[in-house]
Amino acid sequence: MIPSPFELAAAAFEYAPRFRLRTSRIARLPLVDGLVSETGTWFGTLRDEESHYARELRIQVWRLRATILYSLVEFDDPALDIHAITQAIVTRGVHFPGLRARCDHLSERVQALMSGPSNPKRNQVRTELARFAGHGKKVGLVVALARNHLPAFTSDLIEDFQSLGQGIQFVTSRRDLLTSTFDHIVVPFGTRQCALTNEVLCGYRAPAATVIAYHSEAMAPRHQVRLPCAISVRHRPEESDEPNEYQPDVDDLPDRGVFWSAIKQAEAAATGDAAPTDTAYFVPARGILLANGAHVFLRDDSKAVEISDLVEGRRSLDNLEKRLPRTPVRQLQTGDLIVLRVQGSGEYLVEVADDLMRRDGKTGLRGSAIDWKPMLKDVLTEYGSRWLLQQLEKRDFHLANHNYLWKWTTDEV
Repeated sequence: MIPSPFELAAAAFEYAPRFRLRTSRIARLPLVDGLVSETGTWFGTLRDEESHYARELRIQVWRLRATILYSLVEFDDPALDIHAITQAIVTRGVHFPGLRARCDHLSERVQALMSGPSNPKRNQVRTELARFAGHGKKVGLVVALARNHLPAFTSDLIEDFQSLGQGIQFVTSRRDLLTSTFDHIVVPFGTRQCALTNEVLCGYRAPAATVIAYHSEAMAPRHQVRLPCAISVRHRPEESDEPNEYQPDVDDLPDRGVFWSAIKQAEAAATGDAAPTDTAYFVPARGILLANGAHVFLRDDSKAVEISDLVEGRRSLDNLEKRLPRTPVRQLQTGDLIVLRVQGSGEYLVEVADDLMRRDGKTGLRGSAIDWKPMLKDVLTEYGSRWLLQQLEKRDFHLANHNYLWKWTTDEV
């Protein structure tokens, strides 16, 4: 069952104060370290080669390294096809003088790895999964790489891991992670190669996460966003119908047109550019950092749906009637839970508007409402936007910029 947005938000604030990221480095295995070092030598030799042939060879070498570092099956598993990858590298490598002598060396290292001990990463991941799933807990295994798919991510691998417990869930996308909650998250590769590093660190969908990686795997810097730990002790003043005290900003002062014109002229004089037109204008907005690390800008003079009191139990849905609580954007505080629209735009939902028109038998209203756009475009093409605005002003219709009339001919208006 998919948790509701309220449940996800509540879980994020519960897990955030105690979230821990543990890095579990796999014990050094000379066969793996040696092969990674060998591929590094190949990359160094090909560094200055710009031919298409060299680029193809670099891709094959990278594929071999990634297959070894990120695979969760045994190295000799036919699904990995390591032998075929190595043969393709050697076939191309013999044509480069600096690599001809290393082809046999690479083949020997690969053969030793395939006939050597079992995959240590596979064993450690299975142990970590069994530690939680074996006790009935829900564990998320992230298998989304930044540049590729997990090597040999087959149905056999899925069945093998699911046999460790019923609570194992494979996280293949951002949606899989952010629409669920877990008791633990396991990332079986370095965070620099993980496609969901930001979501794991800042989404707080589990109280802890474990990264399992070789010493040769790169780790991304940890910029972990911390949510406030004591938001439940914060109390807002009671809502009142009295107007809020408001300190006017520059835009509210008299003669603001003169004020902004002076700024534009000063900027033009400083840069030597022509005076900017009214096609560019400023919108007072406030930057909001969301819990998952994403950013959004909200108009400073608007209100946002804020549900902290609902989630924390200080208010009840029964007392809200038909309207969710709203807070002025300029009064939002760190830790507030706000509700944002993820689809649609404007002041209404398109789907709801279409349903209302359909009930009233006016299904063609949307089409007839824009029949004038082709005619407007013809007039603008023939007479120009300045002339048309002059005609509109004679009828007491004023517009800041005549070029905006062209926007009316598009789907944006």
